[in-house]
Amino acid sequence: MSDLPTPSFVPIRYRPGDLGTWSGHLAFANDLIADVRPSLLVELGTHWGESYFTFCQSVFQNGVDCLCYAVDHWLGEQHAGHYGEEVFQDVQRFNEAHYRGFSYLLRTGFDEALQQFADDSIDLLHIDGLHTYEAVSHDFQAWLPKVKPGGIILMHDIAVRHADFGVWRFWDELKDEFAHSFTFHHWWGLGVLRKPGGSGPQSAFLDLLFHSSPVMAERIRRHYLMQTAFLENARLEATPAVQAAPAAASANIDSGAQSTTVQIYPFGSAGHSEESSIRQTIECGSWKDVTVTMPAGTGAGPIRIDPADCVSVIEIRGIALKDEESGEELFSALSADDFKDAQFSGSALVFSGDSACCILSCSSDPYFFLPSGWKADGPARLEISIQVRTSMEAAVPAFQHLHHAARKSTAHAEENGKLRIALAEAEKQGAEALAQSVRLEEQLATTTVRMREVQREARILQELLDSAENRAKEEAQTREASAAFEEELQSTRAALENERALLVNERILRAKMLHSKSWVLTKPLRGFMRLFKGGD
Repeated sequence: MSDLPTPSFVPIRYRPGDLGTWSGHLAFANDLIADVRPSLLVELGTHWGESYFTFCQSVFQNGVDCLCYAVDHWLGEQHAGHYGEEVFQDVQRFNEAHYRGFSYLLRTGFDEALQQFADDSIDLLHIDGLHTYEAVSHDFQAWLPKVKPGGIILMHDIAVRHADFGVWRFWDELKDEFAHSFTFHHWWGLGVLRKPGGSGPQSAFLDLLFHSSPVMAERIRRHYLMQTAFLENARLEATPAVQAAPAAASANIDSGAQSTTVQIYPFGSAGHSEESSIRQTIECGSWKDVTVTMPAGTGAGPIRIDPADCVSVIEIRGIALKDEESGEELFSALSADDFKDAQFSGSALVFSGDSACCILSCSSDPYFFLPSGWKADGPARLEISIQVRTSMEAAVPAFQHLHHAARKSTAHAEENGKLRIALAEAEKQGAEALAQSVRLEEQLATTTVRMREVQREARILQELLDSAENRAKEEAQTREASAAFEEELQSTRAALENERALLVNERILRAKMLHSKSWVLTKPLRGFMRLFKGGD
């Protein structure tokens, strides 16, 4: 929430013509202009100019270089009513007095004004013309090509579902079709849409708007709803210009309404619808008991309760839902804790009070949803003890509470800003530590790979060493065997030499004997002996 601007905007053009159909969105319009800083802004449907001159005021005060165009024929229509020339004359005088240097009034129809703007030229387009489904869908389709890719489109009255208003139905289609959209439910509703494409500068404000969780989105809505409350009711500690307007604030709160309508929406097969809603009129200013019969199946979805249809302070002492036949209690909310899970929306601002549930409504559309999770098989009886007060006196405690809450919120925002700086520094340090950790992990991974390579090389070397040792052993064994063989060979050679020597000696002796005289003298005798023996 610290990304949201601190409340500071005070509009110059406030509730002109005693109308305030756009008053609930002025603070947001200022913040949007300050963040988007458009170069070209176009509004379709200006009437008294409350929204348009807020845009112009924000352009001027924030030093935005922007051309602004209001397109309207200033004759009125079936929803705004038909009016005379005095409205245009008043708007023209105000424009001349304050913004004539950059603001232009185009008194023409929407279709006729199209040709004055090039395609992809408009940064911010506000559509607030005739509110039938056919009219608003035509205006959107006709002007969408004129908006820049990434440009912003605003659509008013998206929460109005009575008569032939059809903006809500067209908006339901758009928010499903476009990726970036945001819905404000309060003050007749405002839809914010970003056209796809574009490459504009980064915006924390728009990112928060278009990418928030449901819980954060509801906090954003309440942020601007609280600003609306202070603009409506002369904030207790505001600028002198606002303090000087207690009468105007009182006129806004003290509506003088003598009665109001409590409207209850059961959750049926088609969800919540006007056709299935139940209405009961009560007097303002005193406690009333509202009792209605709900159809079978109640509890299949949340019950919606619109406790009033006027600017007021609403107190609820208790709510009970009982089985119509047996009287068995199906659901009850009798204390503030029982309402903590209820979802408040529209113009409903919850504040602390004496009752179980206290609501300040700064327009005619407060509502809330009861928690679901139970179901009535048959008809059920819903009982509400309620008081609706429309006097300024009744609103003072509510404003005191909301003012105190806003000041705490601002203080918290400042503290959150300091915390965000510290957090950013911590995140920076964390990012550096993470980067260092990543580098160390990369180094560790590289070292691990290298270590595995070294281990593989070591295994190969060990295998080579083992092989060399084996060969060395084999060679040693071979050398030993060779030495033994050589020794044996030498021994054999020596024996042979001895044998040869003996043989030589024997030959010498034989030769001597053959040549001896005795051998010669006995030769005949040896021949006779051989014959005698039968030899040769």
